[in-house]
Amino acid sequence: MQETIKVIGITKESLEYARKSGDRVNEMNHLRNLGVCYHTLGQIDQAIKYHKEALAVAREIDNLLGELQNLDDLGRCYGESGQIEDATRNFEKFLSIAVRIGDRNLEGRGLSNLGSANFRLHRYSKAVTLFERSLSLISEKGDQALKCSVLGELGISYREGGQINLAVEKFQESLEIARNIGDKECEADQLGNLGSSYNMLGKCELALDFLKPSLELSRELGDRKGEAADLGNIGISYIDLDETDRALEYFRQSLEIGRELGDKQTELNQLGNIGAAYQTKGMYSQASDYINLASYIARQLGDKGSESVTQKNLGVCYRKMGQVDKAVDCFLAAISLNREIDDLVAEGFCHDQLCEIYQGQNQLDKAVLHYKQAVKIYHKTGDRRTEMIRLGQLGTASCYLGLNQEGIGHLKGALSIAQETNDLENEGVNYFNMGLAYVKLEDFPEATEHFEKALEIYKITRDRKNQADVLNRMAWSYRMIGNFTHALELLIQSHEISRVIWDKELEVEAAIKLADVYTNLGQFDQSIVYSKNSLTIAGELGDLESEAVSLWNWGEALEGKGELNKAADLMQFYVDYERSIGDPDAEQDAQKVLLLRRQSAHRQLTQTT
Repeated sequence: MQETIKVIGITKESLEYARKSGDRVNEMNHLRNLGVCYHTLGQIDQAIKYHKEALAVAREIDNLLGELQNLDDLGRCYGESGQIEDATRNFEKFLSIAVRIGDRNLEGRGLSNLGSANFRLHRYSKAVTLFERSLSLISEKGDQALKCSVLGELGISYREGGQINLAVEKFQESLEIARNIGDKECEADQLGNLGSSYNMLGKCELALDFLKPSLELSRELGDRKGEAADLGNIGISYIDLDETDRALEYFRQSLEIGRELGDKQTELNQLGNIGAAYQTKGMYSQASDYINLASYIARQLGDKGSESVTQKNLGVCYRKMGQVDKAVDCFLAAISLNREIDDLVAEGFCHDQLCEIYQGQNQLDKAVLHYKQAVKIYHKTGDRRTEMIRLGQLGTASCYLGLNQEGIGHLKGALSIAQETNDLENEGVNYFNMGLAYVKLEDFPEATEHFEKALEIYKITRDRKNQADVLNRMAWSYRMIGNFTHALELLIQSHEISRVIWDKELEVEAAIKLADVYTNLGQFDQSIVYSKNSLTIAGELGDLESEAVSLWNWGEALEGKGELNKAADLMQFYVDYERSIGDPDAEQDAQKVLLLRRQSAHRQLTQTT
């Protein structure tokens, strides 16, 4: 840094001399050199000022080379400061001149620069097109250093667009050229790119085999920015290897270098990485502190991609800390940013989070809105499995809102995808959920048909828990259409499976329904057996509702046996429970209990008389 400052002083003196002597060419060169020095120091505004002056001189003296150099320099400066549209304008002017003079290598460089600008705008497919056009113009004997650089940038564009294996191929091509021409800087870059790509592929130990040599080369070259990038990527490898504390050491070293250089992008990246590391450790308050700092810098730089990531990660932190309103605000902000940069995958994740939040708060109308958005996104991205799952959840939520026909339509869509993709497990889930939807519509024949299909699948997949559940639901549908005998057969099967797999919740549910069906069949003693059974299990589970229902069932059985006063005493427990939770049916049930007591009193009076 001190050496650069010294060079600036000498260059300013030379600039003054060139101006006094009327040497316009050297005036242009010194102005450009000052821009380069300030760029090196990270003082981008000063760099832009001198490059603009140099460009103006180049145009005045009709120096085409100087004009090209300064257009290139200005584009890079604007790009690094986040002023991508200004960068693009300068690169387009550069390309126009290159095409006009018929210089294929310069045209290739111009296309490469525009590719870089589009990459910064997260337009990865357009960036790929520009880089590939650039490569087509660089002959085998052309500028190999440029070819090496363009291959690297093409690889990065493929990687960010999700084509990581293709990216690795380009990085390896670039690395081979770099070694052949002895370009150590490009070699370090491609080793780093390969390392970060293998991180993304989950091959973290292999990633370290590339990142550590890249770090050594960066240090050997005195490339502090490259060193910071390598340290950050090594930290990411250690995060994935569950060595979080070691990862934090590397992230902090990288952050320190970024701050020394005034490199806001590196500072942003490492603050985000440190936040992510604390997330991994479950330290969400510390994580949110670092991610908030990263988000602030992202906004300063106009880096909407990084800002969207920070907002998404803040949403996760706030949700984990129970600050749900803040989490919702962050996810909504991330969605808005994702739409600006056309990041469908990240937008889908945020909609998923909001669906879970609103579902948990029983705000199903809001959940449904986000399920619909998520379904559209996963359909666009071709993620059929997630599209199917969200369609199923959308269908279920719609049914709970009373939108039964709409809900069934969504469930049919989910079922169709499950069948197309041979996903037997989710085919069963969707038949089951459609059965529940038809129960809500009180279309019990249709419900039993869908439950039957779900049961067939659960038998094939040997899913005993879901077999017990669907038998239970199917039995209740038969009970509702008055077929108590078949309902009893199914409930006995459900109860037996629940006992075998030791699922107390399903067992208590089956026992409660068995008690009800036995009462309707007039087998009151059997009903009392299952009422007592469900009451015992409900007590073990601490399930107050099931305890109350069990006592009501027991009471109904005693009513059938003519023991009206005992029946009323037991059924009163259920009424008390209903009142405690504000159930609107409580007073109607209380009237039945009162009627039983009056009938009991009347019977006793009659017997006495």
